[in-house]
Amino acid sequence: MKSIGVYLTFEGQCSAAIDFYQQVFKAELISKKTFEESPMEAPEHLKDQIMHAEIKAGDFCLMASDNLMGMPTDGPGKVTLNIDLEDQQEQDRIFAALSENGSVTMELQETFWGARFGSLVDQFGIKWMLHMTLPNS
Repeated sequence: MKSIGVYLTFEGQCSAAIDFYQQVFKAELISKKTFEESPMEAPEHLKDQIMHAEIKAGDFCLMASDNLMGMPTDGPGKVTLNIDLEDQQEQDRIFAALSENGSVTMELQETFWGARFGSLVDQFGIKWMLHMTLPNS
């Protein structure tokens, strides 16, 4: 395992928040994609909102998005744990183990933002994302 991080969800303020955090942490903007830029069909009111953003400063990584089409953003569901991996077999193993008796929200797959990615809710109700940057991305 390479790292574990936090993924923040906002209600339409993700772009401003990621710009703020980028300045605060003197971080490099890795990605900032709107729902309109994604291949998924998104409602018109979400088109300009952020589907995925990422900043990095050294080993520090912060990822965020605006509300992902109705996911709860209050209470215990507000935090999603992200595991950043370097090995596909390890990603497969961890994904399978966490999803056992849980619910897969997105199967592991290559994405338009240059990663192999999947998400799930484990048997205890904890939300997880497993991310692996693809070579040449």
